[in-house]
Formats: sequence, C-alpha cells, structure tokens
Amino acid sequence: MEDRLGRWLDIVRDLLAEPVTVLPHRELLDGLVTTFGANAGSWIHRTADDQIDHHLWELGAKPGDDAIAWMQTRLHQHPLICWFAATADPVAQTVCRVPKSLWDPCYAAWGDIMRPLEVEHQMAIPLTLHGHCHRAFVLVTCGTDFSDDDLTLARRLQALLIGLDRQAQALERWMPRAPSHEASLTNREVAVLGLVADGLTARAIARRLLISPRTVQKHLEHVYAKLRATDKVSAVLKAQSLGLLGGHAGRFGSVAAR
Repeated sequence: MEDRLGRWLDIVRDLLAEPVTVLPHRELLDGLVTTFGANAGSWIHRTADDQIDHHLWELGAKPGDDAIAWMQTRLHQHPLICWFAATADPVAQTVCRVPKSLWDPCYAAWGDIMRPLEVEHQMAIPLTLHGHCHRAFVLVTCGTDFSDDDLTLARRLQALLIGLDRQAQALERWMPRAPSHEASLTNREVAVLGLVADGLTARAIARRLLISPRTVQKHLEHVYAKLRATDKVSAVLKAQSLGLLGGHAGRFGSVAAR
C-alpha cells in the first residue's frame, strides 16, 4: 500500500508544480484505474438541479445512450447513493460493503444493463457530497471485489484529491480577469492574495493550497513588493483597483483584524 501511496504523492507533487485551475479528471482517473487494477472508471458530477455530467473511460463494452439515460434517471436507486444519503459519511465506499438493508429494491432492475458490462464491483471516491449533489470518481471491476487494503488506500488518496480539487477551485476563482501592465502577479500569488481577502490566515491558506505557511509568507512578500503595499489590506485594495482579483471585495474586516 505504501508504494502505491508514494506514487500518488509524486503525481500530486508534479501537478502542484504549476497552478492547476481545472481538475485533470482524465489523468487522475487513469492513475486511479492503474493503482487499483480496475477495469474502468468514471467521473460523475450531479448538480443541485439534477443535471448529471458523466464521463466514462476505459470500459470495453460501453452502455448505449438509452441505457445511460435510463441509469441517470434512477441514480437515486444505486446502493452507493443510498449509502451516502443515509449516512452522510463522505468517505470512499464500495457497493458490496453497503448493508443490504439500505439497497433500493428497484436496483434489481439494473441487472440486465450491468451484467454485460462486467461492473459488478464499484468503488466511489467522493470529492464533494452535499445532499444528493455530488462529485466523485467511481472505479469498477468484476470477479473479485476491491480489498480492505484497496478501500483504506482509496480513503487516504481521497484526502489528496480533495486538497487538489480545492486548490484548483481557489486558483480558478482568483485568476486575474483584467491583467494590468502596472503589476503582474503569478497564479499562485493571486490564489494566496484572494484567500487573504477572504479572511484566511497564513496557516489556513497553507492547508487549503497544500503548501507550507512559510511559502505563503514568501508569496505575500512578493505580492507586497510587486504592488508596493505594506500590509494585507493595502495589498488586497491595490490588487482590487488593478482588477487582479476579479472584482471580488473579500472580507476586509477579517483581514484588518489580523
């Protein structure tokens, strides 16, 4: 298990070498399929208005469009969805570990579609879970179920993936929309300053972006020098005036209090 985890630490480190503003679903899913010896994997994003973004990779016998539409309208019947809804526990889980008492009786109707696809065993690794809204990687295999070690590793990798996802969202949010010739901040500097504007401390920013508090301070020193600012509030205000933070006001009261 430690070898597989070590390879993922290398993967995440390489991804963090440059600012990631969009989570690389395909690359991450390819890595997960390889790590767990799965037959295939998918990325599922179900929104609050029940829109479903579903990308399936590596499956040999793929379901037709009608079958996919049929499953999407009955997603609430899936054992993993039932499990997450009943427990509100967002950690990675497999279908076969969900107690039968939580299975929707109507799930039996899925058999005709699922059997030819050889996806008997499924493991979900959620990145976000809010009610019926979720974003998750799902791995599938047949024959032998995912082992206990597999599930333990998936739960450890889940923390890395969530951290990477949060950083991508932060960087995307604070990407400069109106670049200024007067000052030019790197994507990482924009992300750090944007989180400062939201009232986060250096330690909290470090946890959010998976960097050290010392690195956060170094980024802020560079920001101060580039913007000719002397503190956090003046740096945020100057960045705002230059359009470097996309017009977001932030929580200046929280910043000023620090």
